[in-house]
Amino acid sequence: MLGYQTQSQGSTAGLTLFATQNYPYALPVQRLLPAESDSIHWSDASSLRSQELSSWASSLRQYTQDIGVMEKPVRQPMAATTAEPADLSRLVDIEFAAFRDEHINHHLSYRDGTDPSHVRRTLQSYRKYMNNLRSVPPEQGQRAPKASLAPRPRSDSACENSLGFRFRKVESPLGGEIIAFCKSEMTEMTPEELDTPLDAGHEGEPQMNRDWFALNERYHREYCGTRKHCYFGMLATHPDHQHQGAATMLMDELVAEADRLGVEIYCEATSAGRPLYEKYGFVAVKEIEFATADYGLSLGEERQTVMVRGALRDGRRCKVESFEDRVRSL
Repeated sequence: MLGYQTQSQGSTAGLTLFATQNYPYALPVQRLLPAESDSIHWSDASSLRSQELSSWASSLRQYTQDIGVMEKPVRQPMAATTAEPADLSRLVDIEFAAFRDEHINHHLSYRDGTDPSHVRRTLQSYRKYMNNLRSVPPEQGQRAPKASLAPRPRSDSACENSLGFRFRKVESPLGGEIIAFCKSEMTEMTPEELDTPLDAGHEGEPQMNRDWFALNERYHREYCGTRKHCYFGMLATHPDHQHQGAATMLMDELVAEADRLGVEIYCEATSAGRPLYEKYGFVAVKEIEFATADYGLSLGEERQTVMVRGALRDGRRCKVESFEDRVRSL
């Protein structure tokens, strides 16, 4: 195929011919060639002498005003920003699209995008989470006085050093559509919270789901105890926009905040997410295995990995303890 690109003025270096012999057809170039020529084929173009090409380019410049210039859309730099309640529907769409091939997870964690009740459930949960922020100072992972845990209006500045959930989003550089998001929680569990049932909040749900959530909660409580930490709950990029750097940008924000606050990050990783988390220093400490056959279903076994990234204290990265060592120390 033959194409061209011109500079506004100057030498014939401003004219670029590009082609491939995989396209044997001729590309018409109306009003740009001498009257006796209707088209130019690659084989013809490749045989033009330099002086003939220069002459042809000179003629071409006379008609540049007739060429329709196709401008590329302006790409804005991507940035991770705070998601707002108005974004929730799009966030849920992204999450369900990203997990569309995780069929066992559809049943265990209510992520079947074809089931309206799953969509409503996630929307309701996320609305509640967005309003759950409690202000505390960044005290290297130490518990703050209860007086500082009073509810506080949600804002970007409040998110900086607060307990509670964070929802971050990345928008497409072309058009501003949200293409990825992550959910995390700065938290410190109280002794009273550690004594509540492991499946609290899931009463009335099928036993399989209650047991699945209880298993994850048990490992979370056993490893983190009452230490302040970041619970990293979700990272999802829409399949149409993966491998564009959005997930990396969200991870950069996540680990930077945890380092500022001097806390470790805890997460349950799928096999798809584990390689990315390992690049950020997460260490596998426990394998999660859950067999649906125990509940009379033939869905298979769900496997995830508890991963932890050590806290940054006094400029040094803390070593990640094994699951067994941490449980013994608490």
